[in-house]
Amino acid sequence: MKTVRKVGFMMAGILFVVSFAMIFVALSTGLIPLKYCIALMIILGIIPPLVVFMQANKKTGILGSGIAFLLTIALLLGTYYIHRANKTLEEVAGSKVEVSVVNVYAGANDMTSSIKEAVDKAYRFGYIKEGENGLAGQTINDINNSYNININTVEFDSVFDMAEAFDDGDIQAMITGSAYLALLDDEPEYAGYKDKLKILMANEIETAVGEGSVIESAGIDKDHFIVFISGIDTEGKVSTTSRSDVNILAVVNNITKTVLLISTPRDFYVPLSVSNGKKDKLTHAGVHGIDCSMDTLAMLYNEEVSYYAKMNFTGFKNVIDALGGIDVESPAAFYSLGNEYHFDEGMNHLDGGAALAFARERGNVSGGDRGRGRDQMLIIDAVLHKMMSKEMLLNYENIMKSVEGSVETSMDKEEIAYLVQCQLDSSSEWTILKYRVNGSDSENFCYTTGNDMLLYVMEPDADTVDFGKDLIDKVIQGQEVTQNSIDIFMMDHNY
Repeated sequence: MKTVRKVGFMMAGILFVVSFAMIFVALSTGLIPLKYCIALMIILGIIPPLVVFMQANKKTGILGSGIAFLLTIALLLGTYYIHRANKTLEEVAGSKVEVSVVNVYAGANDMTSSIKEAVDKAYRFGYIKEGENGLAGQTINDINNSYNININTVEFDSVFDMAEAFDDGDIQAMITGSAYLALLDDEPEYAGYKDKLKILMANEIETAVGEGSVIESAGIDKDHFIVFISGIDTEGKVSTTSRSDVNILAVVNNITKTVLLISTPRDFYVPLSVSNGKKDKLTHAGVHGIDCSMDTLAMLYNEEVSYYAKMNFTGFKNVIDALGGIDVESPAAFYSLGNEYHFDEGMNHLDGGAALAFARERGNVSGGDRGRGRDQMLIIDAVLHKMMSKEMLLNYENIMKSVEGSVETSMDKEEIAYLVQCQLDSSSEWTILKYRVNGSDSENFCYTTGNDMLLYVMEPDADTVDFGKDLIDKVIQGQEVTQNSIDIFMMDHNY
């Protein structure tokens, strides 16, 4: 009996310590409302004395020790999961920097294998005269300082001009960002151009995000705000500067529990925030940094964009696989590019790879890029609904792992914790509305690529943009908006 009581007292003590640790971790994260922590504190404060009281006889003593043991294990697991969620938020939230990768490229078959050899051989280095936010110039300075020399450089107005000079042998190397080089993909004659090159030097340069928005902020309202959701066309680090192929504004009203998703086509022909009124494809704004994308959309809709959430294609697949896949209702049957995936009209269960193909396809869907914008919002809608389901709890650990390194947001951890607390305090379900603006097909010159190459662009339909502005105002102000009214407008405008 003495042994049973000794074990019981020890288990009660351990349970008390573990209970205190869990409550401390829960409070420190800011994720769990105080009232729940207080309730948990009361419950856990009662159980250890109860276990001690149960040591009065052998049978209840053994039962009490067993209860204490099981609760201790459960609380340790709970503490681990809360701590992991907190660490993930610290990794994901509050992103204030972006990484631009500026490379020195030579021909794939060039016998030169290093930047030093290229400098010793007096190579002529091409770079883009205006653009890349001075990062190419910074890389040139780094080379000059490293080798105590002024390398021979040639300025070009666009990446297309530079590539042509490189092909003609007028220059032997190119200094440009990987994001700028990807602009060559817009023209069929340059398809797969990067395969003709090799990297002699890679220079990763960090730049600050969020300094000097073109629309002045009067302070962010935590219950009413707009998030720019950006999907970048690259693998690897999510912080890498790149074109943004997904350009969605999530207009959030935390009071009415409403989210309005507005998709703007990647080829929308608009002035960029850095272009002094010159027009460009919206996707090219991402080449100039996430700030440029946010501010360009803020100018288009005349609304302040408070935050961004950025995900690359690697992260996109990881998150959806961690969710166990998502269910998406396709408006039509189609194959993805290369016929790797087939999607049925109606409901489809998609893993990460299939969901990525579904979201990226525009050649085999009606409306091209317009259809792709619609499908991207269907994917986001499905992800949001899945993350609100019980299955998220069952896949909690995998989801936490998938988010790390895959997603970045400028929202602070405290701001995210506030929204989590509000959701835990409320039993209301979120209403998710979807809208996309439209335009007409055209060709024109673009600010980022210069005046020597006509590119496909989409001229904005002003009526659809104005309707989008009106929707944003209504959602922010808490006015009633229905998906049916949005669908009627799009049908009346034949898209």
